[in-house]
Amino acid sequence: MNADHWDKQKTRTKNGQTTINFMFVVGIPCLPSASRRLNWRLSSRYQRNATGSWSLRKIRDGIPVDKEEKKYMVYFVKSDKSSVQYTDWVCAGALVSKLYIITAAACLEDVQYLYAVAGYTVLVEYENIDKDLCTKLYKRKVIYTCVPKAYEFDYANVEKWSAIDIGVAKVDSEFDFDKGDCSFRPQPIDINYDPKYQAAGVDAIVLGWGHKLIWKQPGDETRMVQKNLDYAPVSIINKNKCKDGYKEFPDLLAVIDKYMICTHGKGNLDIGGNIIATIKPDAEGCTNYENDHGGPLVTWIGGKEYLIGVASVFRVNNESKCEGPYLFTSTQCNGAFLNCVLNANDTRRADSICDLPARKRGFDMIHRYMSWAYQPYGRDVNEKMVLFPSQSFLIRKGLEVDGASAAIWQMSMDRMPSLLYRNQVAI
Repeated sequence: MNADHWDKQKTRTKNGQTTINFMFVVGIPCLPSASRRLNWRLSSRYQRNATGSWSLRKIRDGIPVDKEEKKYMVYFVKSDKSSVQYTDWVCAGALVSKLYIITAAACLEDVQYLYAVAGYTVLVEYENIDKDLCTKLYKRKVIYTCVPKAYEFDYANVEKWSAIDIGVAKVDSEFDFDKGDCSFRPQPIDINYDPKYQAAGVDAIVLGWGHKLIWKQPGDETRMVQKNLDYAPVSIINKNKCKDGYKEFPDLLAVIDKYMICTHGKGNLDIGGNIIATIKPDAEGCTNYENDHGGPLVTWIGGKEYLIGVASVFRVNNESKCEGPYLFTSTQCNGAFLNCVLNANDTRRADSICDLPARKRGFDMIHRYMSWAYQPYGRDVNEKMVLFPSQSFLIRKGLEVDGASAAIWQMSMDRMPSLLYRNQVAI
């Protein structure tokens, strides 16, 4: 996700200085612990420097993954032609099939053209993507995204966009390659749909490439991303206890109940899922951890890793430090949405919830198809140009080309737009 933004909340002025009781930053939420209340300071609301730099994600006190292969880990790199030009941009995800990645909806809504990198523990920034052999040869273009229709990307109202902050991205060709110049061969992770594996007391880990210590202040041009993948152990807490820290955001409380997982305090699992402690530490005062936006929250079921959530919102105090509880968007709570997107072509799903009208199934979806045909690196592997007497169409192989659901980009013969999108279609 692009670096940090904050939500305007209750402010007051004292001795010429503006203070904020709470401050949201896009990532995992942080707020004061119950043992002490801190003032959240900000010199001016929505502060950003002239170059558009925002602070970025981090895994506080993160531990290097080292030789442990997290084959499902993916990170996104913005294209140099993306209209959003942040100096820092970190967004992670989890590979759930050879073509599909689960991440945060905000990651997919904020930047138009994205590359996805899998099988590599080294974070390569966009200006070097064609210099590093792994990313040059094995990066993939994101050609399709789907987010819940209820998702509203509005930084000024965190309670809106954090409601269902989860999405799915599809790449133009499979992540199916041997290690080569990368770290390992990519391999999908299974998705959890069972509520008992996101219950209070469950241990998990978070993973990502963000920096380890503090939230970077607006205007700070220092690059703080970690070059290599880090992880941190976390523990899931009771939602009622989690909501105690969010009483001043009443609309967010229902969101936590319906869609979220809360973590706080150090967990008891190492990178391989082995127990590292026999007594759980008390949540208050423990070391806290956070993750790149969209990055996976993972636990072990029957000795196997499962994706249980993706990183969502975070908050910082006036010392530029993050304090829990932290929120992740749950895969189980959004299981119907994920199933409908990931199994759209499954003939066995006849008469399932996915085929009901949106008002009956309780959610809608926005499908977007991106054309790379007029980008510097050319069209993706599934695109071809079909010429007609009066107009031309760009048609994506394997999709219907008639009716409202057709993946067709129409253009005039006398001019070529630099950005071509399929119209948004709610299915």
